[in-house]
Amino acid sequence: MATGKKKRGEVLSHAAWRQRGLALLIGAGTSPALAEIPPLAEGGYLGDLPVVLSVTRLAQSLADTPGAVTIIDRDFIRRSGARTVAELLRFVPGFRISGWNGANAIAAYHARLDEYGSRLQVFVDGRSVYSSLYLGDTHRGMAEVAMEDVERIEILRGSNSAAYGANAFLGVINIITRNSADTRGALISVNQGDHGISDQTVRYGWGSEDASYRITAARRSDSGYVSKQAYPAYYPPASDDTRLSQFAFRGDLHLPQGDELQLQFGSTRHQADDGDSTVGNAPYSTLNETTYVQAKWNRQMSSTSSVSLLATFDDERYSAYKVEDPTRIPGLAALFPFPIPVDTGGKSQRSQIEFSHTQQQSDTLRTVWGAAWRRESAQSRELFFSDYVYSQTQHRIFGNLEWRLSPQWLLNAGGLSEHNSEVGESLAPRIMLNYQPHPAHTLRIGATKATRTPSLFELYGNSPMINPQTGAPAMLPGGRPLDWKVRATGGARPERIYSQEVGWLGDFRKQALLIDVRAYKEQIRGLLTRRHLPLPNTYDINDYVNAIDADLQGLEYQVQWRPRAGTRLWFAQAFTSTRSDTQRDLQDGTPHNSYSAAWFQDLPANWEFALMYSHVGAANWRWRPSQRLDAYGVTNLRLARHFRLAGARSEIAATIQALEGDHYEFIQPGVDDPVVPVVPRRAFLTLRTEF
Repeated sequence: MATGKKKRGEVLSHAAWRQRGLALLIGAGTSPALAEIPPLAEGGYLGDLPVVLSVTRLAQSLADTPGAVTIIDRDFIRRSGARTVAELLRFVPGFRISGWNGANAIAAYHARLDEYGSRLQVFVDGRSVYSSLYLGDTHRGMAEVAMEDVERIEILRGSNSAAYGANAFLGVINIITRNSADTRGALISVNQGDHGISDQTVRYGWGSEDASYRITAARRSDSGYVSKQAYPAYYPPASDDTRLSQFAFRGDLHLPQGDELQLQFGSTRHQADDGDSTVGNAPYSTLNETTYVQAKWNRQMSSTSSVSLLATFDDERYSAYKVEDPTRIPGLAALFPFPIPVDTGGKSQRSQIEFSHTQQQSDTLRTVWGAAWRRESAQSRELFFSDYVYSQTQHRIFGNLEWRLSPQWLLNAGGLSEHNSEVGESLAPRIMLNYQPHPAHTLRIGATKATRTPSLFELYGNSPMINPQTGAPAMLPGGRPLDWKVRATGGARPERIYSQEVGWLGDFRKQALLIDVRAYKEQIRGLLTRRHLPLPNTYDINDYVNAIDADLQGLEYQVQWRPRAGTRLWFAQAFTSTRSDTQRDLQDGTPHNSYSAAWFQDLPANWEFALMYSHVGAANWRWRPSQRLDAYGVTNLRLARHFRLAGARSEIAATIQALEGDHYEFIQPGVDDPVVPVVPRRAFLTLRTEF
């Protein structure tokens, strides 16, 4: 199958579409023909624009997508020295990376709305890793894949419920792993450094043209942040060691009659120390264990039509037992004469089946439509004060058309209708018009609506402090509960966002320069927040209510340039403004200016060099102004050399992170938080060999 090259204004044949991207929809390249396409890791932006999959469910070049997309390819991942996906997101315009400790890296896109990443949708090969526990969570899901297995990461900067339903609220991160046919043989990779850094990855792939397989086992560990204590007599040091282990299997099979089948299963065990800096909490450990199974099937019905089926199952189990000890705090010992254990453990399951049909009706029109069913459940005595299994189901119908009105004009229109068993119906439409007045320029303008569904905890949470002597809620003198952290009334409704954007993509092929600019205006309505509600003659409760409205507007851009062979430059910047009449301090929760830069350079004698810098403006992470984080910058440096070790392709590298030294990334010491962890300077060596 020959590789088709697309010129401006020219419509690719169906065969070219299929080779350059359509088959990627069922597994980032399950067709052998895709091996002819130069990989993004090396070809980058010197050739045709990359094909992306995360916007409309149609494989499209960057010039045709209805939105701004950042692609972090395999070459960028390796050269950066990043140990986690979260570290890579520093180089995406508008993203902010932090964490309440070193074991929990949080990513947020252009708004400080939560500390769990619950307003992003994260996929691994099309499987959502959005947790069903607590407030919804993506930060643990981003750690479910070994970095050595990642082919590329696509980040849609903007809402996309029109394609993926509720929870694709502010953006979509699609982590695409390598085809098992491209990873035959063995790989061993080791990181070893200070602050407890000790990572090991072992991978083996085998197979034939008709069927290929891969198994990967990985372990990642470090000692987290460095604790800075204001009152060591009262507060224990922060404890946030990480010990994460993973196992993953992937098989890509080419069946008779052109069918393609991808099978994946795996497990992740994330054990972390999670000492709390708040009143009297002793260090404790958390354990998050996930198991998943996934199958994708695709059939080419004709030269212009294909169907696919995706089925996934996820099981998550979380345990975190801590002791809140008010007896150590002067003034509280008389009220609370006993330590209070808190068990925040729970378990959840998620099942999904999705069908889609892609068709090219003519040289100017392509469509995709489909339906999905999803069920998620959660069980936790601590979160619900019950052993009852809470659940919700979702039914979705989605569709999108790509219509080339003329060689210069392209229309993307579509949406998704969703029914949730607990909160009812929602509709997420989108329309975007792309105009190419010149082969080097693409202009975008459009609008979309997105939603975020309340989690089961936000709907039904019931979480009191428990007296260990009675097993009942702990009571204050006078018969009032010590603390009813949440008692939800079930009135939470979906959050909504209305987004308008304009953009420009400059594809200067001769100069190997790509510029992407996005200007947006977003109206967030009914943001959920926990509010204190007094009840007469009984106790006070905290309920989740749709109480916050906010308006966001901003400008962001990214520049990628290869001025000469062996040199790659990357720059990204975002300007953001937030206004909220219902939550004034929300306005200070977003950095007004942030930027990042990277310089990757090949050197003689198989050496290479990388210099990276990211800057984040001042902002609050939490609601209170006292928990403010000043502006800071982080510089990373990496030096590597490629060589042959007993005939095997090998690399040795030295990486230094945070050359400037220790710095705050979460909050700074204040009255409310006298103990704050600090991100330390880190250095580690990497040895990787493939044979």
